[in-house]
Amino acid sequence: MSASIVELQQQVTDQPENWAARLALADALVAGGRGDMASMVVSLAPAAPAESAHFIQAGRHLLPINPQSALQYANQAMHLDEMDAQAALLASEACRALGDGDEAEKHYLVAMELDASLEEGARELKEWIDGNTTSFASKATVPINVRPLRQQTRPQSDAEVAVAVLDEDDDESATPVLAALPEPSGLPAPSGVTAIPAPDLAAPVFYAAPGVVDELIDVRPKRRNLFGQRIAATAAAILVHAALFLLLGVLVIVLPEPPSAEITANAVTEQEQEKPETKKIVVPQPTPATAAVARPTTSAMTAAGVSEVSLPDFDFKAPTEAVAEVATTDLGSSFSVAFQPKGTVQVNFFGIKSKGRRIAFLIEAERYMLTDPKGGIPAYEIVKQEIANMIGKFDVSTAYNVLMFDHFHLSAFSEKLVPATTSNIEKVRDWLYPVNREFEKIGLAAINYPRLKAAQEIEPIRSRLLQGYMLAIQYALESDVDTVFIITSGWRHMARYETKEELAEYLKDMRWTEKNEKEWVAAVGKAQTWLKEENDKRKAKGIPQRVIRSIHEVVNELNINVRHKPGPNIEAEEREKQVINAIRAIYSSQNKTKPQINFVLFVGKDEKTVPMQAHFDEIASRARGGKVRILQGMAGLKNVTGGR
Repeated sequence: MSASIVELQQQVTDQPENWAARLALADALVAGGRGDMASMVVSLAPAAPAESAHFIQAGRHLLPINPQSALQYANQAMHLDEMDAQAALLASEACRALGDGDEAEKHYLVAMELDASLEEGARELKEWIDGNTTSFASKATVPINVRPLRQQTRPQSDAEVAVAVLDEDDDESATPVLAALPEPSGLPAPSGVTAIPAPDLAAPVFYAAPGVVDELIDVRPKRRNLFGQRIAATAAAILVHAALFLLLGVLVIVLPEPPSAEITANAVTEQEQEKPETKKIVVPQPTPATAAVARPTTSAMTAAGVSEVSLPDFDFKAPTEAVAEVATTDLGSSFSVAFQPKGTVQVNFFGIKSKGRRIAFLIEAERYMLTDPKGGIPAYEIVKQEIANMIGKFDVSTAYNVLMFDHFHLSAFSEKLVPATTSNIEKVRDWLYPVNREFEKIGLAAINYPRLKAAQEIEPIRSRLLQGYMLAIQYALESDVDTVFIITSGWRHMARYETKEELAEYLKDMRWTEKNEKEWVAAVGKAQTWLKEENDKRKAKGIPQRVIRSIHEVVNELNINVRHKPGPNIEAEEREKQVINAIRAIYSSQNKTKPQINFVLFVGKDEKTVPMQAHFDEIASRARGGKVRILQGMAGLKNVTGGR
């Protein structure tokens, strides 16, 4: 590492709010081929910059990993200086990274209007915009070529200027005449009227060339005398109508008279006509079919007019269920219905596309989500921002909740589902903001978020033993949601015991001795000391501190030869039964549509296999055809977010 970088790191450590030093360090890291580290240095600043130039420079460092923050920095810079072309160009590049072609084009045009010299360096951006905008026409302006008659130098100040003048008494056919008027000088401006600025006498003035003076045209609007023409048109119309009236009076229409028919009738006694008998037709109610047979489609008919024919009375006893019930019935994941209840929204959850109208987002807040191979704290910030952006697109008739969970702690944005109003969307952003933002405050207990528990007892796992994603899933199902989205680091140990006595009995069965306990405690102490020293060095350099999955990880890295302490674990089969039984108890028993459960497993960039992936596949497949997706590190996260 170069001496300049070391010095800058020390300066940033001593003055964390010194943006000049922080940006100089970021530039030095980029020059050294460590752009990802430069982005982290900028993202970990304790406060936002104060200068427009710092906003732009910081935004460019954030652009590769967090284009949403880069766009915010660009907007801040434009707020400080509306004429800053570099800020508009940064906003355009951020919109391109977010995939918004129309917004990228808008900011690009502003940047080019402010500083056309930037166009050469933004060719790639312009080409992307041309292929990704929805505008119907190019925004480029069409130049208008003006060809003067002749350009002459300005006449002398005492020279007379030729102008076209019309007398007030001139008639409409009068030809403009030329009069030589002296150039006005020193006229005082009328009171109460703003004086017209004096012309720039150094600028060239266009004059008509000699020989074309008699071609000057009067451009004043002409008043046409239409009185005579109107009288003539009216007289012609009267004459035409009179002629037609006389012609119609001469014509005679003769209609042939049909021959008279002689009718001979014999008188008979009048008989009373029988009145038609009106019968009441009763359509019997159809016999209920079995559940496996679909109900016939209900049709609605509308009369366009009233018939004069009397029809029999009908008493049609048909089922009275609402048609909407048919559309909202769960027909399986392989069958899609065109009708969607009000509030249903499409969601792209880090690459998993699904829909719902009562949605729960479950986000793991455990330290396992913040390890170096996953991108550390900056990657977790992207996760939170993306979920907040998803909610920001919801309709007000869509209900949602957000749950955060770590190993022992579960917190919720709201005690129940809330509508996606503007106020609630802003509140959820504020609620997500402090979670895992600082290394010293990782987890939910560190920021004093309330701790929640499951309300129902469902077999085979007692509610007090539920932890992590298992606790979050049951709490969400108890909220009567129809779609669940979970992002988690994956499989976690879930202890089976409840008391110290049960744990002691388990360790005895595992032949865990006092000697094993002492060796393990000593190994843990060494690992913790090493980790503290490592993070102190990182902190001094101004880079993110290391977050580990568990102390077992460091013990293995230090090659400490010791037996790891075992723990009783609730296995995958029991966990899967727990989720299935919860769906049956909360939904199936009350004839509700089963919810869909989707998992995003966030793993490190170098992890070749995902532990217990089949376990998550099993839960998702049993929950109305849910999906499972694997994201590997920061690169995998950027591929399915605005960072594309």
